[in-house]
Amino acid sequence: MRMEIRLTHPAIRRSTAAAALRSRWLLLVLFFAAATAAWPQRLLTIPLPREAVQAPFSLVPEERVAGPTVGLALSGGGLRGIAHVGVLQTLSEHNIPIDYISGTSIGSIIGGLYASGYSPEELWKIIEKLDLGDLLNDSPSRANQFLAEKQKQSRAFLQLRMANWRFYLPEAITPGQKLTNILTDLYLNAPLHESDFSCLRMPLKIQTTDLLTGSKIVLQQGNLIEAMRASIAVPLLLLPVEYNNSLLVDGGLLDNLPVEETRAMGADIVIAVDCTANLRARAEMELPWELMDQVTTIMQQGHNLEQLEKADLILSFKSFPASTTQHEVVRQLYETARAQTAEIIPQLKTLLEKRRAEERSALNSPLFRVERVSFSGSSHLGFTDLIDARSGRPYTPADIQANLATLYETGYFEQVEAHLDAAGGDTTLVYDCMPYPELKEIDLQGNSVLVDSVLLNPFAPLVGHPLNRHQAREALQQIIRLYREEGYSLASLRAVHFDRERGIARITIDEGRIARVRFEGQEMTRNSVLNRDFSLRSGDLFQRRQAQQAVNNLYGTGLFNSVTLLPQAGPEGWELIVRLHEKKYTILRLGSRYDLERNGRAFLEVAHENTFGSGNDIILHGQYGDRDHKLFLQYNADRLANSDLSFQATARQEYAKRFYYKNLTGVGEYERRGNGAHISLGMQIARLGMLSGFIRLEKMNIHRLSGSIIDAGELNLNTIGLNSVVDTRDQIPFPTRGKYHTFTYEVSSGKFLGADISFFKVQNQLTTYWTFRNRNTFSPRLLWGTSDLTTPFSEHYRIGGEDSFYGLREEEWSGRNMVLGSLEYRYCLPWKSYLTFYLSARFDFGAVWENSVEVKGNDFISGRGAALSLKTPLGPFSAAYGRASNGHDRFYFSAGYNF
Repeated sequence: MRMEIRLTHPAIRRSTAAAALRSRWLLLVLFFAAATAAWPQRLLTIPLPREAVQAPFSLVPEERVAGPTVGLALSGGGLRGIAHVGVLQTLSEHNIPIDYISGTSIGSIIGGLYASGYSPEELWKIIEKLDLGDLLNDSPSRANQFLAEKQKQSRAFLQLRMANWRFYLPEAITPGQKLTNILTDLYLNAPLHESDFSCLRMPLKIQTTDLLTGSKIVLQQGNLIEAMRASIAVPLLLLPVEYNNSLLVDGGLLDNLPVEETRAMGADIVIAVDCTANLRARAEMELPWELMDQVTTIMQQGHNLEQLEKADLILSFKSFPASTTQHEVVRQLYETARAQTAEIIPQLKTLLEKRRAEERSALNSPLFRVERVSFSGSSHLGFTDLIDARSGRPYTPADIQANLATLYETGYFEQVEAHLDAAGGDTTLVYDCMPYPELKEIDLQGNSVLVDSVLLNPFAPLVGHPLNRHQAREALQQIIRLYREEGYSLASLRAVHFDRERGIARITIDEGRIARVRFEGQEMTRNSVLNRDFSLRSGDLFQRRQAQQAVNNLYGTGLFNSVTLLPQAGPEGWELIVRLHEKKYTILRLGSRYDLERNGRAFLEVAHENTFGSGNDIILHGQYGDRDHKLFLQYNADRLANSDLSFQATARQEYAKRFYYKNLTGVGEYERRGNGAHISLGMQIARLGMLSGFIRLEKMNIHRLSGSIIDAGELNLNTIGLNSVVDTRDQIPFPTRGKYHTFTYEVSSGKFLGADISFFKVQNQLTTYWTFRNRNTFSPRLLWGTSDLTTPFSEHYRIGGEDSFYGLREEEWSGRNMVLGSLEYRYCLPWKSYLTFYLSARFDFGAVWENSVEVKGNDFISGRGAALSLKTPLGPFSAAYGRASNGHDRFYFSAGYNF
């Protein structure tokens, strides 16, 4: 074995190591120098500035590209405010985003509904369907009233309410119930129900005026229904809204064009949409609210001019189009607004670009000449052709940032930024776009009324692809629309989460279960009465149609000036607040009528409509006329406790003078006196009518005044019977649709009831109404009755008169059996007036038999006639002429409700 040992001097070893270290550093320097020449060098990173935004429907956090914001100041102006919809439509068509809205009066309604998720197209369809001329008609629909309420409506021309036996003047012409119902329905059907108005599609402010302090109140939270209703509460015309110890009315009294409020929200560019009216001419100030509107307009002029000076752009719609129909006026307002808005779009875009240029002025230099453009992470999505990606041209950072904004707005990218890299003397522009993860699965929770397969349909095109936040947002909105279409108006998305790692979107749905129902504002009415007519209960899923009917039922009782449904979200579910404004329940009614047959007569009626808070009424009625006297006291209960049973008890005394006819010829005159009681117990047939049993105890006295008359004298008439009434007519008088059907079976018995005479009677009547082309109404009628030979004269059937048989006098044809058929045509004349005129013609055909005999053709006669009628606040006025086939003819005139 050979061993070699080398010994080296330490100095020699140190010099050798240093030389080796220097060699290694030299190699490293040469290596990095070469790398610098061959590898890219990052010159600049350009981000895309973004701002967080409110996104009610989103799987991922939402941001908007930082830039100038646009706000709309929507003024009041009544019907002219329809122009707001045209403005929104045109801005939407030109992709102008609206970031803030502040509205007054009609501007608050259009702005509020838009911020709640309605599109301009949907708003326009809603307006087209509305009967704008009927918005202030607050009479309860007859379809929501029980029979007794329907009958009370068609008697009096004047009703005066009293508080502590002093006459009470209402605070406004109308409580605005119909308008409130429409706003409630639109709110419930909207996609968004947020109590914080800044959490709507865009932040919203609503202007109102507090009558108690005289100050402006700007609403930014609370219930949107109340806020919109308060902002349009024109003094004298609509009831004010009580809100947090304030009494709110039309915001236009102090700020009809809220430009400053819109600017304060953060809007860089404010568009003022001015629908303020021009001053009225003298002839246009005939009604109190028209005078009030003129005063308000004068008060607004100075403030409006100040606001207009502070706006960046102005759209003005002060005049009504010269059109003949409401539909044409609405259409022209909408189209005019669209056209004027389209004219300012270039100016608006110039302003936006100018603001953007100011914000990007620091990015206009330096210039980079880019030899190559590349994309990182996005080329497979196919959006590279959306931007200017040409090479061999100079770019500024502002140009690159604009391209980043375009890519980000596609919705596919979570992050976007750009890099400028230098390599080998060339500059490369790299767009670094990070797409959202793939959406692989949808996990639904909380749904029970709509199955998964239905709710997953909107997501079907999205699953298996990279998430697009815009498409996902639309799919989530579609889920809410599906619930709204089925009437589940309070359904919402309780929670939405996107599991990025697993690609699963978890959606938890709140289907709108009611946690509690609370009544506010009632002072006298018992809760049992309210719960009886308001059918929604805690634990139920909220249904819009059921809620509408519940509100209508409460309002239809006639106990309240207004009924407002205010849903409020809570931790345990939805609380339904039903805000009530009770009427003054002591009421004085006046009615009168004149006709050529009975001459003049009038009645005075005192009633209490809510006896002991039960919802039942008691009425004292006195009537006096040239040929009629009547006095009765009546207690009426539409519903007993929580049942559908009804009860009515009447004590009455009456007197009437009548002519006596024999074979259609007048042969004398008599007077009829009756007094007694009538008690009925029945069952309501929904709100269509009633089926009841009754007992009548009456003493009847027939006294001859002149000529000859049979059956004169006194009789005790004690009867029992069954009565069925179905009344679905839409209005009285002059119904346009519905039917009226009555059937009565009555028996008098001396043996069992103690009557002086035994007999029976059966009567049936059916009248229907149907209308086509709005003005043409047909009404066929069939009436028949039969009774036995012992039926006394006072109980005979009688026909004749303007409303019964043309050509005959009132009650000219009488007997124990009768049949009558009629066909009437009525035309509503298209005359412009506060009153409504009708022209009608009717054909009658029938017969009356004194005793039961064989029916012969020559027993029948016919009648025909025509009438010109007028619908007035005092009741109907009518002038008519009729002629019967037996040669009798008659001119008729009447004024006032029949009672």
